[in-house]
Amino acid sequence: MSEFLLAISIGPVQELISAARRTRDLWFGSLLLSEISKAAAEAIGPERLIFPAPEALKPDGRVANIILAQVADRPKAYRDRAKDAAESKWKGYIQEIWPLVTPFVDWDRWNRQAASGVLEFYAAWAPLGAAGYRSARRDVMRLLAGRKACRNFDAWQGEEGVPKSSLDGARESVWRNETATDELNRSLKRRLRLAPKEQLDLIGLVKRLGGGRQPYPSVSRLAADPWLRGLAAAELAALRERCDPLAQAGILGGIGARYPQYADFPYEGTAAYRNRFKELAREAGLDEKRAEDSPQLKAIRDLDAEVKKLEKHGIPDPYLAVLAADGDFMGRTISGIESRPEHCELSRKLTEFAAEAEAIVKKHRGALVYSGGDDVLAFLPVDLCVACARSLHDSFEQHLRHCKSPPSLSVGIAIGHFMEPLEDLLAYARAAEKGAKSVDGKNALAVHLHPRGGAPVELCATWVGNPDAQLAALVRMYLSGRLPHKAAYELHALGQFYEGWPAVRNAAIVADAARWLKRKRVDSPDPEWIAMAQDLHDSESIDRVAGMMLVARKLARNAKQATPSAATPAFRMGSL
Repeated sequence: MSEFLLAISIGPVQELISAARRTRDLWFGSLLLSEISKAAAEAIGPERLIFPAPEALKPDGRVANIILAQVADRPKAYRDRAKDAAESKWKGYIQEIWPLVTPFVDWDRWNRQAASGVLEFYAAWAPLGAAGYRSARRDVMRLLAGRKACRNFDAWQGEEGVPKSSLDGARESVWRNETATDELNRSLKRRLRLAPKEQLDLIGLVKRLGGGRQPYPSVSRLAADPWLRGLAAAELAALRERCDPLAQAGILGGIGARYPQYADFPYEGTAAYRNRFKELAREAGLDEKRAEDSPQLKAIRDLDAEVKKLEKHGIPDPYLAVLAADGDFMGRTISGIESRPEHCELSRKLTEFAAEAEAIVKKHRGALVYSGGDDVLAFLPVDLCVACARSLHDSFEQHLRHCKSPPSLSVGIAIGHFMEPLEDLLAYARAAEKGAKSVDGKNALAVHLHPRGGAPVELCATWVGNPDAQLAALVRMYLSGRLPHKAAYELHALGQFYEGWPAVRNAAIVADAARWLKRKRVDSPDPEWIAMAQDLHDSESIDRVAGMMLVARKLARNAKQATPSAATPAFRMGSL
């Protein structure tokens, strides 16, 4: 009986994950792809799997969209079995939401999209011959790459005069007509959270309604988290009391028990930003001119008054962090594997890391989008994002240290305003991740700060240089008043002035940097700051330190908001 290696790839990744306007779209799209891939893997049989590890098939496990298995004879039969299971899983999600939306959608358009073959399913196999496992694995992955390059999926034929999906514009909206969403019942409106005139295709509706009532934290909740943590227990209780009636009326979204890290304030972060209250009322269909006695409007005004009192602690910083991490040199690591047991051990370690990554993100009060294999994507409060990145990096190295060529983990963090389009925030995070992986030797951290006005600040350094410790030192200095808040901008201007100067003039740059440092009169600097200051010898080093200071300044602002009045900032920043 012949043995074969079977490789499968399932997609489309872009439509199922990246096309998103709300965090729930992004999270459930990721979960959807994982569950579809998991169904395909289970159909092949856990005992035949090489990647993912069988442990990943648990109910709470996450699976990447690549499957590798060793099968005995008839690989095409296993391919067909996996494909049928994947398509059945997808159709199950469609059937789940159909009763909810039947009166509001165009049946013909719905059925056409359901039958169009949304899933892209690719498979290839190679005999496990005398050349051995390593050669067969290389062959099958080369065949799979070639198969994916030879698409046989028909282009989607659209309909003229029908609005496209607001998520990605790929397919037409399935709403019956322009006024169909006006007829939605309150419960369905609450779950869909539609923007004005928002259009959704079949995939978009599955993202919003699939999997039952499983809310996901909003970007505003992540941004407001440091400010909420800084409130006293009595203040937080009073704020929750004002939010309860709005949550019960379906005006203010909740988070639910799935995210215990937000149990202290299980509502959308909109409740912390007074400038969003008019939008909150408008989304709920409340008109202040016509409903003066509306209990819902009164509840919003009561909340407004409560938040106004709490602004003595400052206005919540409207920025959050998006973290994207990816393993370095994974191809080299896998290429060095000589046998199936060795590869299975790698898969098991990656599964263990994926599970631990979720716990790490939760510990740092973040919300995980996905962690599958060597990939992680998560939303985090600004003050804890760098600490989370370091913990993920160390965990990855710890789990994979047994490999012949151990991989490392590069992490990109984008810090942006929560009102920025979600697709832009994701693009910022991917750009930061790409920046980290472009460093010689990879194994780096990149933090890109995107202020709503002004040019972005980009910081990139290898983990070997302990950039997290340098940032923590700068944050402590900011919080204790030892570092002037304008110093970063002055140093940045100095770096721009010397940009393009020849290396022979570096002595002048060193002297000017020393003059600048003396004028700043930094008291009792941390050792990390002294080391950075001694490295100011050219425009590039000046820009690097200035970027470090600008990022630390943003971290410090959020750390200060997260510090209860009874605690000292320096103590709280020990978590960095």
